[in-house]
Amino acid sequence: MERIITWAEIKARMIEMGLSNSKKYYGVPRGGQYIAAMMNPVDTPEQADIIIDDLIDSGRTMARYLTLFPDKPFVALFDKTTEPDIAGVWLRFPWEKSGAEELEDNAARIIQYFDDGNRPGMVDTPRRYVKFLSFHCVNTILLPSLAPLLLGIYQIL
Repeated sequence: MERIITWAEIKARMIEMGLSNSKKYYGVPRGGQYIAAMMNPVDTPEQADIIIDDLIDSGRTMARYLTLFPDKPFVALFDKTTEPDIAGVWLRFPWEKSGAEELEDNAARIIQYFDDGNRPGMVDTPRRYVKFLSFHCVNTILLPSLAPLLLGIYQIL
């Protein structure tokens, strides 16, 4: 299941959490950067009063930042580990594209890091990769939490 998060919901959460422009925020790439930009952003965690992210999903990102910067508070607008109503739900933020388009863009960026994504044979690779994942992940236990989303993408392709 997917839940679309609106800018109004983001602003309401920021107010509810007491986030203020008087503090300096480092936004965790990617989603946290949008939140920090709405406040008082800085370029590095060292410059920040608070490290901010859009979402705590598994808690791994938060754990990594708290290990690297133990003196910096880490906050997120949404926390799947403490909010049962969003656990197991795919949250789509206003800065994210939907479905296959987002997944294909991510696959294309990974390919571009290692290779020329525009060379013959590579241009269609992101679409083929998403199609491969949608089929294999739905039919195995690799990524069961993404199965409904991937199945829908596979049907579109």
